[in-house]
Amino acid sequence: MENQTLEPVKEKNKKKKGKGKKTIIIIIAVLLIAALLIYFFLPKNQSNKVTGPTYVEGKAEKRTIQTTLSSSGTLQPADSYNVTASVTGDILECTFEEGDTVNEDDLLYVIDSSDMENTIDRAQISYDKTLRSYNKIVDSLEDLNVYSDYDGVVIDVYVEVGDEIQAGTKIAQLRDSDTMHLSIPFAAADANTLSVGQVGTAIIDGSFESRSATVTEIDSFESHLDGRAIKYVEVSVDNKSGGIFNVTQATVNFGDIACLASGTFEYNKEATISAKISGTVLSVISKGDRVKADSTLICALESETLQDNFKDAQASLDDAQLSFDNTKEKLDDYTIEAPITGTVIEKYSKVGDTLGSSSQGQSTLAIIYDLSYLKFDMALDELDISKVAVGQKVMISCDALEMNGIEGEITKVSVVGTTSYNSTSYPVTVKIYDPPQDLLAGMNVDAELILEEAVDVLTIPTAAVQRGNVVYVKDDGTKTPEDTAPEGYMSIKVETGLSNDNYIEIVSGDLEEGDTVYVPQAVHVTTNIFEQMASGQMPNGMQGGMGGNMGGNMGARPSGNMGGNMGGGMR
Repeated sequence: MENQTLEPVKEKNKKKKGKGKKTIIIIIAVLLIAALLIYFFLPKNQSNKVTGPTYVEGKAEKRTIQTTLSSSGTLQPADSYNVTASVTGDILECTFEEGDTVNEDDLLYVIDSSDMENTIDRAQISYDKTLRSYNKIVDSLEDLNVYSDYDGVVIDVYVEVGDEIQAGTKIAQLRDSDTMHLSIPFAAADANTLSVGQVGTAIIDGSFESRSATVTEIDSFESHLDGRAIKYVEVSVDNKSGGIFNVTQATVNFGDIACLASGTFEYNKEATISAKISGTVLSVISKGDRVKADSTLICALESETLQDNFKDAQASLDDAQLSFDNTKEKLDDYTIEAPITGTVIEKYSKVGDTLGSSSQGQSTLAIIYDLSYLKFDMALDELDISKVAVGQKVMISCDALEMNGIEGEITKVSVVGTTSYNSTSYPVTVKIYDPPQDLLAGMNVDAELILEEAVDVLTIPTAAVQRGNVVYVKDDGTKTPEDTAPEGYMSIKVETGLSNDNYIEIVSGDLEEGDTVYVPQAVHVTTNIFEQMASGQMPNGMQGGMGGNMGGNMGARPSGNMGGNMGGGMR
């Protein structure tokens, strides 16, 4: 039983040894690949040396120093416009060519509008017809209020409030008896001596009351009475005081000229007031009331049907008006004018071309650029946007033209930013008011915005300022023993001002123009790892080398000597 137990154990140990050899081979292969990569990617002349801190000497000099923000953008024209047509038809006129300068409101195209003019005529006819229907209903609405055409007194009323009446129903009887008319015969010879407006005397039969009578009409033809030639003369008599009725008779004389017979008075006017439309009586005048022509309301009616008809007619008229106006406005679309002053940079359509169906949308006929100035947007980070303002100057360069020193001005700082990857940028618009002739829309430009500027100030290299605003200046023999400045230099305290990546302003301190200052340089560490490995000197004590006994006893245990002593035995 014990032998049976040991046998599997031996087999297991053999498997472990085989696995260990494979692991060693994989590790060596990885190291070889890493060494080759380092060899090819690192310069061959680098050595396993650490170069300590070095320095150069700088000078305190006067110069102009600036802090700037830089960005870029694509130039755009001051304004641009696509000249489009939303109508169909043949182009009859075109007044420009590509490259021409056009002024705002200049005529550009004339398109055949004959079909549209016919459409306008039909819309006009439809509108006029609808207007007539509307006016009839409006007149009917006005007829709901009943007035008299003349003065008089109401002598009878035939309807009451609440009555439903039809068109033609009698409402009231009106009589004008303030003036009475009398037609009487005169001998033709005597009548010929009278004239309209002549005043005589009327004598009432029975009472012999006399009243003034005025000639209003004389017959132009003769008739006969009892064999005598006569003419009838009509007179009017004032009856505001009453007493004369339509059965009263009287004679008239004009001095020695007397009438041949009596005549019977007639009222000046007597008529029946009737409804012109159907409706319900809302109010009605009372019997005995005096009426003044066109101002005294005789009767007021209402009609829901008529009100509904009016609303429908109003809607129909509004619709017809809108349709006509819209159709008429479209006629303007057949004459196309320049929307802006600028240069035609593209012309797509000419005289004789036919514009397609309106279902295809608007047709672009030309493109106009206003090149009076150029503009572009530059994107500034949220940390910098507060540093800029409208009116600031911007220096611009264009690599395509190898052109520098172009001046621009900020005209807009947008408050609407764009956020990406937790950082927000804001567009700032820059205008170039007098662009060079070769500078064109579409070109890419770089912009530098001067935030601060100090002119003709004392400066030193920025790196020369040590911690605590200390500068090491060339020793003039006054260095104190406590001074920790490098040999040959002494420390001075300064106050700094404006700075950029290269120089910093010295506001105050014992530093003068021409002084030599200490400028520290960076530390360089270089190692040619491949050469070390080839010579058997591995970094971090990994001894053995690629050219030595790397590989050693490949059959040894992983904790033994793998290729000699690699890093102390990799345990």
